[in-house]
Amino acid sequence: MFGLLFGLISFVVICVLSILFARIAEQKVKQSLHQTLGHHSNYVRFMRDKHDLNKIGFAQQLMRRMEGFSSFGSSFSSLSVIGGAIFLIGPSVEAGGTLVIGVGWPILAFFGLMTACSVAALTSAFPTAGSCNDGVVASGRRRIGIVSGWFHFSGNILLLVLTNVLLASWLNSVAFAAFGYPAKAWVFYIGLIVLFVTQLLASGRGARWMGWFFSTAAWLQAIMTLAAVVTLSIFAWPGLYPIELLYTPESLFNNFDIGFQDHSSLLLGMLLLQRMFLGFDHAGQLAEETIDPRITVPWSIYFSVVYTFIFGTVLFTVMLLHYPVGTEVFFSYEGITSWFLKFWEIGGRAVLALVTFIIAIIGWSSGISAMTSASRTLFAMARNDAVPFARIFAVVSERSRSPQQAILFVTLLAGGIAIFSQQVGWKLTDKTTLIQWVAAIIVILHLAYVIPIGLKLVRSLKGSLKLHSGPWHLGRLGGVIDTISTAWLVLSAACVLWFIVPELLVGLGAFTVILLLYAELNHRHLLKRGPYRIVGSTRLSKKSLEELVRIERKFPQL
Repeated sequence: MFGLLFGLISFVVICVLSILFARIAEQKVKQSLHQTLGHHSNYVRFMRDKHDLNKIGFAQQLMRRMEGFSSFGSSFSSLSVIGGAIFLIGPSVEAGGTLVIGVGWPILAFFGLMTACSVAALTSAFPTAGSCNDGVVASGRRRIGIVSGWFHFSGNILLLVLTNVLLASWLNSVAFAAFGYPAKAWVFYIGLIVLFVTQLLASGRGARWMGWFFSTAAWLQAIMTLAAVVTLSIFAWPGLYPIELLYTPESLFNNFDIGFQDHSSLLLGMLLLQRMFLGFDHAGQLAEETIDPRITVPWSIYFSVVYTFIFGTVLFTVMLLHYPVGTEVFFSYEGITSWFLKFWEIGGRAVLALVTFIIAIIGWSSGISAMTSASRTLFAMARNDAVPFARIFAVVSERSRSPQQAILFVTLLAGGIAIFSQQVGWKLTDKTTLIQWVAAIIVILHLAYVIPIGLKLVRSLKGSLKLHSGPWHLGRLGGVIDTISTAWLVLSAACVLWFIVPELLVGLGAFTVILLLYAELNHRHLLKRGPYRIVGSTRLSKKSLEELVRIERKFPQL
């Protein structure tokens, strides 16, 4: 009874906090001097956004076409509730028991919401493709800004690899079950290459097509979640187990193990499930391609976390209560993916094929989201001369208005890592390897998030000059939320390190040392060329307005 009460209270508390924070942010937007210009022409709205970007020192080269729902879709697709139901819920519950959903999920959602608020405020202040690291550089911390950017880029590369490898493996097993051909390795590799190539082609088409992809993926995910909940409730009501199952630390059954052994097992399950709250900031990397990004992008980041929590709570709960665990066919929670797909056979082969196709599209879109985020981050760092071969990666195609060289490099790098990892035996479908991979992503991305948030918090506590703030923020409450976010990002990353094997720890340490050395060398190199920013302002470029306009003439938008 206590566990059920905790579940209900935690769900209500997070929903109430979500409404409260949204209300405060809405009031702050109204009190700011920022105008949405929703009733004005596209030209007026574009010129306002372009001038905002010019004030930071950058030219409008990328195509600005994405509306609010498309921006939301980019972050919501990355989190992917359906992807979590297919790829993560089984290993998570198998590792930590059903408490992972009943107790762990609300905890992850609460801190995910705090972090989303902090990141959303940063993207409102710096609506650029490298918003978080640009904010650090603007505060006078170029070295640490470079490190933050590289952590962000690396984390999204690993996310892209993880997404595509899991999706390719799942499609290979589904095709084997449907057509009966042997699940050969070469079939898997062909599927993996097809995923990367199609994502490359789609991502290179520019903001207009990307907006359509993300909007479609968001709608498909919402419809699929609703359909799964309704269908399970109708055809399998009232379920096999009571809702108390989610709050039971010990197995309800005597003939098999549900996975929970001790508190470390619960943390391990939460570690895997935390992937659901990584990538919510992907809308921020599309800020230069989004209309009214100072408002649109923060709301996209914020609501992607809120709706992921709500949809995930409902879907995961319904699945666990209806999954026939302990039976002869499904003797552990690792089989929940097969059961979820097999359940749709009640509608016939056509319905099953449709559901499979929708799941594949949602997973494919999640990969595109990670690819887009990584390529835009690389483009933004190259524009700031923060990466090798910056002149190549900072080039924008005049035809598609997208950084195609950066997209190509991200595809080749992630594809190479994916193939190499499989060749050397790092099978991401294996639970042990999956845990290590997700742990590395958590550590890297949490470091990328904590640097700009922590720097902002330290400066405010010292009473020094505050960073430029955007119209979307939470006022005085923002400092409290930044404190919670910083503590969570640091402590959770430290806890995750406990699960990482020594070899990977050494690798992560060496990677960090190399980044620090590169940041120092890059900083000294740029100082020889003069100041990297205008002191006392948020401009990150020495280019004059005339130079920016001259660049923009090659990239007509309207």
